[in-house]
Amino acid sequence: IREIVALASALAIEVVPEIDVPAHAAAMILAARSAGKDIGVVELHEGCAAFLGERPFSEPPNCMGGTHGIIVPTPEAMKYVLEAISEVADLFPGRYFHLGGDEADQFRDDAYSTEAAVRLMRGLHLELSTQLQGHIVDEVYRLLQSKNKTPIAWDETLF
Repeated sequence: IREIVALASALAIEVVPEIDVPAHAAAMILAARSAGKDIGVVELHEGCAAFLGERPFSEPPNCMGGTHGIIVPTPEAMKYVLEAISEVADLFPGRYFHLGGDEADQFRDDAYSTEAAVRLMRGLHLELSTQLQGHIVDEVYRLLQSKNKTPIAWDETLF
């Protein structure tokens, strides 16, 4: 990555990293699971569920339809997410960092209606799933600002 960033810099190109949070996070969630951490929910959709059937998967499956993944911001999950984002941000000298943030609304309510998520919302004094989504983004935003990065995201991201 450092070589790519150096070449881009020599060509006056700023490489903008992106880590999608809280949604489109299936790869991060599955990577965390491989390290024994449960940081979110991954669901198969459309043709992917039919393709895999009941087989377990440990990496994002390569099939039409793909996966949905959303971070459930427990303390353990936030530690993992913030460490990953911090490490990636340190690799890129540019001022921007993209959070993605789109399409969480498609499955946020289901993922954030679990007992663990409801308990988490109560502990954070939040009433709505949109507020829990905003909590994740706010934490990432603060981290990036502390690193003098300008967070950017899709317009449907909730701050």
